[in-house]
Amino acid sequence: MQRELCQANFRPLLEPFDSRICNSQVVSVCGVWSDLSIAYLSPGWLNFAAANGGEPDVSARWPLGENLLSGIEGPLAKFFEQGYRKCLSEERLWVHVYECSSADQFRLFQMTSYPLPRREGLLIVHSLRVERPQHHDQLNSSVHTDYADEQNIVHQCSYCRRVRRREAAVWDWVREYIDAAPPGISHTICESCFGYYAPRLEAGQEFPPLRFLYSEPNALASGGSTPVSRSYSSPVP
Repeated sequence: MQRELCQANFRPLLEPFDSRICNSQVVSVCGVWSDLSIAYLSPGWLNFAAANGGEPDVSARWPLGENLLSGIEGPLAKFFEQGYRKCLSEERLWVHVYECSSADQFRLFQMTSYPLPRREGLLIVHSLRVERPQHHDQLNSSVHTDYADEQNIVHQCSYCRRVRRREAAVWDWVREYIDAAPPGISHTICESCFGYYAPRLEAGQEFPPLRFLYSEPNALASGGSTPVSRSYSSPVP
């Protein structure tokens, strides 16, 4: 069982939030300062990393004090930075649904970012919304030449984890590349994911009013709006 990691001066900012969520072993919670440096990692965050083969690399790469976006590049980095900054500056929730599938399971998660009092930082909660077996056909190493380019580099979308075919702008689910990334893999973003991310911040579709913090406290368990605050008050637009 994992234990939380928390900087001492960040802990008072967690007091208004439901400790059942922060201490959950299955819900991933991350707290960051206003500069997006990591100040808190919940037991669920560390459990998820371990269960998906990320440890000890995840803890080594993103320790307390590291910028949360340090491992994200390209359009995704801009997308998340803009989202977190807007969440802070406007003191509004940011609710974002995304895919984070394993080789065997299709999974959709909801990320809900809560601005902390006085804009000191964010509490970011990731909760599972959908999980079902994958329906993709399994492909094996005999098709590696269908995906490696002239430099033997395989291009994988860092969001949906699909892989680009060598001869066409088609992206496939290659199960063995999810289990173990091939040497020389390069992460990018596919056209479908870019089309999903690019317009959403401009439209402001993922920033519901802060009053949604006051939904039923068990909504998280039922896949709802992930409210975790008991008493946090802030202006409602």
